[in-house]
Order: sequence, then C-alpha cells, then structure tokens
Amino acid sequence: MPLIRDKDSKRLHVKSKLMGESLIGKTFLQGLEYGEQMRILPEVSVMKIGGQSITDMGARSVLPITKEIR
Repeated sequence: MPLIRDKDSKRLHVKSKLMGESLIGKTFLQGLEYGEQMRILPEVSVMKIGGQSITDMGARSVLPITKEIR
C-alpha cells in the first residue's frame, strides 16, 4: 500500500478505500460484502455513558452512577 504525504504537513496516510470515508456511511456500507451477524455473548448488554468527565472524578461520581443504572 502506498503512502501519501499531506501537502502542508509531515503526516503520512496509507492509501486505501477507507480514506475520507465514514465507516457508517450508507454508500460505504452498501459496497461491503459481509455475512450474517452473530452475537457472541447474547446475554450481555453494553451501555456507554459519559466518558472522561465522569471517570476523572473517580469513585465519588462513578459509584453513584452505576448504582442508579443498576
């Protein structure tokens, strides 16, 4: 795979079909060939909340939030 250098930068990019493409774009997804999806752990549900602003405060904020969600 060839590398492409930005005109005004020292950054290098790998030339591929994914360049400048949203991985959830409809045209991109229509061009993919993939099989039926299978849930590896069907009994597991994942909920993503907050992020850095919550975890930066430590247990003082994380524990009450997890208690409320449960």
